Amino acid sequence: MKLLTTNYPLQTNKGFGIIEIIIVIAVLAGAMFAFAQMAAISLKALREEKKSLEAVYLAQETIEAVRAVRDAGWADISSLTAGGDYYPQISGSAWVLNSGVGTVGEYSRKVVVDNVSRDANDDIENVYNPANDDTNTKKLIATVSWDSKSIILMTYITNF
Repeated sequence: MKLLTTNYPLQTNKGFGIIEIIIVIAVLAGAMFAFAQMAAISLKALREEKKSLEAVYLAQETIEAVRAVRDAGWADISSLTAGGDYYPQISGSAWVLNSGVGTVGEYSRKVVVDNVSRDANDDIENVYNPANDDTNTKKLIATVSWDSKSIILMTYITNF
């Protein structure tokens, strides 16, 4: 039995495989560049979030330091100039309030102690009225600033 064979000429597309490889490399390079950009943006956002969180903690610490000063004696709070800037600092083993703005690393912080007035229903008035002054309550506004940003916390303390 005789086998029939035909001789077909081989078709070669020289260079076609190289073009495919170059296209795949270009697509992969573009994808890797996009992932690298996303990673850089994510890291920057995480750094900013870390700074914001640290600022919130410093503002909370500022409020807690004023409460500690209050707990040591209301006279240390009531003698502060209303509307003046103060910053907390540890002296020995206790918190003290110094006049001005303090710095902690790259952050600056201050607390403003304001007078409070109450209306006939014993509710705190939105705008201070000296005729209704409540000498046993103070308004605290803690501000922490960094990189042209700031965090502000506000609360009230009382002489209990």
